[in-house]
Amino acid sequence: MPWSRPLPWPWAACGSRCGIPAAPWARNHNFGDIVRQATYKYEELQRIPAEIFTKYFVPAGNDRYQVCGKVRSRVFFQYHDLLSLQPIGTDYALVVCKNVLLHFQYGERIKVIRMYHQALGPGGYLALENTQKLPVEITHLFEQVVPDAQLYRKL
Repeated sequence: MPWSRPLPWPWAACGSRCGIPAAPWARNHNFGDIVRQATYKYEELQRIPAEIFTKYFVPAGNDRYQVCGKVRSRVFFQYHDLLSLQPIGTDYALVVCKNVLLHFQYGERIKVIRMYHQALGPGGYLALENTQKLPVEITHLFEQVVPDAQLYRKL
């Protein structure tokens, strides 16, 4: 059921270049710690192309890998009320939105995606859940990058 009132949504961002809003349950699951640690089981990373994996991940023991320090040091985390429609920053290269928009009414989704659009820098990317299509009312703001994924570039 979509939320009918503003909620504080967790938001992680890489420096001032990429942001990742998270689902509301994240507040109760130490999501900020998970984002900052950036450590994953090897089996969760197998779909990453080898050249990216070797460049950005380092062994962390027990069949786990961690995002390299150069990337991890640019990550910050805070809670943000997405329905305030106030961007957390500007000039982001990437916003990843998974398991968030489904909690909003259709009109609220459009407003939040417009807010993401404002937060993205020129040519920035918006990645949505594969089941979450871009509302037709705002398709003019983005171009779909690949036909089989909900990855969009800001126009």
